[in-house]
Amino acid sequence: MVGIIQTLFRRAEAIERVSDLLSFPWDTAVAHMSLKDAVGRRLFDSVRAPHPYPPFSRSLRDGFAVRSEDIAGASSSSPAFLRLAGEISMGNMASKPLSPGEAFSIPTGGALPLGADAVVMMEDSIVSGPFVEIGRAVQRGDNVIQAGEDVKCGEVLVERGEIVDFRTVGLLASFGIVDVPLIDLNIGILSTGDEILEASVAELPPGRVRDANSWTLFALLKLKGFVAHFLGIVEDNLEALKSAIEKAQKECDVILISGGSSVNARDYCSTILEGMPSPGLMVRGLNIRPGKPTLIAGSVGDKNRLVIGLPGHPLSCAIVARTILLPLLQRLVGIGSEDVVLKMPCGEDVHGQAGVEEFVPARVHDGMAVPMMAKSGYVGAMRRTDGLIVLPPDRETARRGEEVDFILW
Repeated sequence: MVGIIQTLFRRAEAIERVSDLLSFPWDTAVAHMSLKDAVGRRLFDSVRAPHPYPPFSRSLRDGFAVRSEDIAGASSSSPAFLRLAGEISMGNMASKPLSPGEAFSIPTGGALPLGADAVVMMEDSIVSGPFVEIGRAVQRGDNVIQAGEDVKCGEVLVERGEIVDFRTVGLLASFGIVDVPLIDLNIGILSTGDEILEASVAELPPGRVRDANSWTLFALLKLKGFVAHFLGIVEDNLEALKSAIEKAQKECDVILISGGSSVNARDYCSTILEGMPSPGLMVRGLNIRPGKPTLIAGSVGDKNRLVIGLPGHPLSCAIVARTILLPLLQRLVGIGSEDVVLKMPCGEDVHGQAGVEEFVPARVHDGMAVPMMAKSGYVGAMRRTDGLIVLPPDRETARRGEEVDFILW
């Protein structure tokens, strides 16, 4: 029987095997989008600064722009007096360079006038007629950000593969970069199962369930900077599944078959994927729990394709997506796949299975990874979880307080 799993690959071994056989990274297409539409997507190319930032020296405080040498040694008991040369308003430059013995009133963010090298804070000064009394000395550069101090011209602002998000979108906007090159990877999600119905179905007939896995995959991929689309639901029928997969291969770079690794569907998927151009079916089963019946296939040549059959149980599907699919996609687009593994004390005892890499959903509470034990078929198993406790094959049990590996969703 095709569906019987004979060889189980370790997770790291499977990722390396697939990456090598499919010659990752691939040359992906590029899509140019507006900055607004680029949020949440991954950059195709690194973006460099077209000019230094800030483009002019700016004050970090409300106060007075001065020449530091003019007020050397100034103190509250022995203040320095400078002639008030004028006021600098936001968005405007000073009317003239700063001369020795002068000061300009300046707001936070205001452009430093030529000749000034520091700013005295408002609370350390007193205006008296045409003069300003300075009660504290400053050093060159105090309360000032110099032109180009933050970002040099030509410096990489955002690296290839990085996600345009709240940490980087403002940076791009500051440099007027509003047309952004993005990785254009076509990912399709195909659901299988005679019992599966669209999420929009109002009332479920007996024995049927709504499609949850497709939405889970769609949301996880979007969170990680990849865009996927739905290819519909196909019944567990060899001809129907073959037709759907062949159609998907013509349209997509990556095909995710949700539910295509149950016993019957795995038989069909295995048969279909074995018929793909070389290398074909590369992995039929993983030494992980949950997620053992995962299938990975692909082809290289005129049309590079990656096909993954994920388990039908919701938790199993999500865990395989997080621990197998995402690393493969990152390697496919050439941005590496190393997970940030946190070391945390375990919040409760966790019992695994010797010889198998185990993943347990968990939440972070009081600095500990607290396991949220659930069966792989639970649709609500990931609620209020932050990531996964990882028990390697050589560790069967983690006691409360013992250190465990933890990866974020």
